[in-house]
Formats: sequence, C-alpha cells, structure tokens
Amino acid sequence: MQVKFICFLLLLVSIGVNAQSDEYVSEGNNAYATGRYSVATKKYRAALVIMDKENVGKGAAKRLNVEKKIYKSEEAEKLYNRAEAKFKIGSETGYKEAQSLFKKLVSQNKTDVIAQRRIRDCSDKLEGISVRREKEQEARKAENEMWEKVLSQKSKEAYENYLAQYPEGIYVKTAKQEVDSIDEEALWQRTISDDSLEQYIAYLSSSKLQKYKMQADQIICRKRDDIYWKKISESGDMKAVQEYTTSVSETDCKQYIGEGILMIRQVRYKKYYDLSKLHYEKKNYKSAIAQYDEIKKYVPLLKDAEVIYKDCQAEIKYDKIKKSKNEKDWLSFVEQYPESRHYAEMADKLALTYADRLNKSSTQSDYDRIMNLATDSKVKKKVEEKIAKNKKKKK
Repeated sequence: MQVKFICFLLLLVSIGVNAQSDEYVSEGNNAYATGRYSVATKKYRAALVIMDKENVGKGAAKRLNVEKKIYKSEEAEKLYNRAEAKFKIGSETGYKEAQSLFKKLVSQNKTDVIAQRRIRDCSDKLEGISVRREKEQEARKAENEMWEKVLSQKSKEAYENYLAQYPEGIYVKTAKQEVDSIDEEALWQRTISDDSLEQYIAYLSSSKLQKYKMQADQIICRKRDDIYWKKISESGDMKAVQEYTTSVSETDCKQYIGEGILMIRQVRYKKYYDLSKLHYEKKNYKSAIAQYDEIKKYVPLLKDAEVIYKDCQAEIKYDKIKKSKNEKDWLSFVEQYPESRHYAEMADKLALTYADRLNKSSTQSDYDRIMNLATDSKVKKKVEEKIAKNKKKKK
C-alpha cells in the first residue's frame, strides 16, 4: 500500500514537471513568432533546465526538438542584430542591406512583426533619401546655372551675390578667392596710382593676399632712400654722404651712391669753383670758362656752376655778334642761348627781319614762327602789322 502511494506521488511530480517545461516551450514559441528571439531563447533554455531535472536524455526527441528551437532562435537573433547594425549606419547602402536582411528574416519567420515593421522603416528611409537626392539635384542644378552666369560676368558683385545665396555652396572657396583677388587688384591699382610712400605702407597692412608685397617693399625702400638722400644732399652734411656711399649691404636700395661719390669729389674743387665765380662776377668770362674747363677735366660741373658756365659762353658769343648784321649769327645765338639776357634783343632782330621778307607764299606756320620770336611789345606790334598787311596782299 505504501509503495503504491509513493509511485503515485512520483507520477504527479513527473506530470507537473512536464507541464512546466511545456509551458516554457510554448512561451518560447510565442516569443519567436513575434520576433522576440532573445526572449524565445531564454524560454527554451529554461525548458531544458526543467528537462535536466526530469533526467530527459540528450537523445530524447523532446529535448532534441527544444535544442533545435534554441539554435533557430539564436540564428534569427544574430540575423536581426546584423540587420539592426546596418540600419543604424544611416546610409542608403545601410538601409538597403538592412532591408534585405530583415526580408530574409521574414522569409524564415512570416509572423515576425518586428522585422516586418523594420522593412517598412527601411522603405521610408530610402524614400526620404530619394526625395532629398532629387531636391539636392535640383538645387545643385540651380547652383550650377548661377555659377555659370557668375563665371561669364567675373565681377565682384556677381561673386558676392553667389556667396549670399549659397553660403555653403560648392564653389564658395573659389568665389571667396576671386573676391579677394579682385579686391587685391583694385587695392594695388589705387596704390600705384597714388604712388606715395604712405599708400604703399597701407597696402602692406591691408592686403589679404600680399600679391605685390615684393614690389611694394622695393618701392618703399626706394622712396625712403629718396627722402633720406634729399635730406643729406641738401644739408651738405658730407659726413652723412660719406657714410651713405660706403656703408652698403645687399638689402639696401641706395640709388644715389654715384651722386654721393661725385659730391665728395666736388668738395675737393671748392676753391676752384670759388675762383671761377669770382671771375664771373668781375665779368672776366674767358677766365671763368678756363677755370671751369679745368674742373671739367676731373668732374662734371655742379648745376649752379653749369648755369654760370653757359652764361659765360653766351656773353662771349654776344660780344662777337652784337654788332653783326648777319642773321645767321643771331639765329645761332637764339638757338644756343635761350636763357641769355641778350636773347630778346637777338630774337626781336630776327622777328623784324623775317617779317620784312613775308610774301604771297608765306604760310601760317611762318607767321607763328615770327610771332614766337618777337618779345618786345613794340616789335610784336610791328610784326603783327606786317603779317596783316601780307595776308591782305594774298587776298
């Protein structure tokens, strides 16, 4: 009697254990059907644990079936995870590959609502990409058309209009470079047009491209040299001139070294210049010229000395021809010494002489030549009368 009771209890326990493992399998099946593969796997494994307690052997059909379900749900989960990873990439290729994997999953499990929803999600994403691409292509076409117009105009205004309309556009870098280039050329043209030291310095401080930096540096150097040379040469500071001509480096742009050396040499002839000027003031023109000729053997004459030298020559020439009646002498004097104090005298003589020779073949250029020679107001009046008389005769 007692033995029968024990067997009955064991039968009840066995029935209870079997019912529990079946329940886990059923729950796993439901989870698998709805695409919850990780849950399905856990339920199937729980069923195996129960089976271990009831000593279900590895070769048993029931256990083997559960193990197959575990493998199937694990493979499905791996496939789902691969598809999700592709989806999360967020690219067109990613969505396409994810959709293909989700479809494969649905082909294996037609009741997988999660995979089915994901297939629709991929379609929505791909459609959105397609719409965006079409809009981008339209926008790109419009931008390219505008850029073609900009290139045909090549004006600063055109480039700036493009930049305002397409601040993130394809050709922004090129447009900005072109604007900078146009500004650079305009700035340089203003600089060379002004041609002042200050403007070249301003160019270097304001130019973005520094395209003409080398030219600007050279011009600045020369202009500063001009200022410095003028200062020391006009001051007569021979020590400064000496230093200017001797302290030269490769980076200097000294333009007046020759003039400086000549100034230094000229100082040696100061007493000869003084003697020449003294002769000139005493109207000893021949002696003054002789003295200047001696200086010229070694150095060119200074500018003020050259003026005096020329005037001495004019005075000597005048002494020879002042009583001459040869108009060739007068003409020679007028042509050689236009700055002489005797120029007016000789020019008026020529004007009156030429006016007396006017005839029917005389032209307007002849009249103009005569009038240009006349300097004295009385001579001009006489010449005008003779020109008018000659014109009347020609009529």
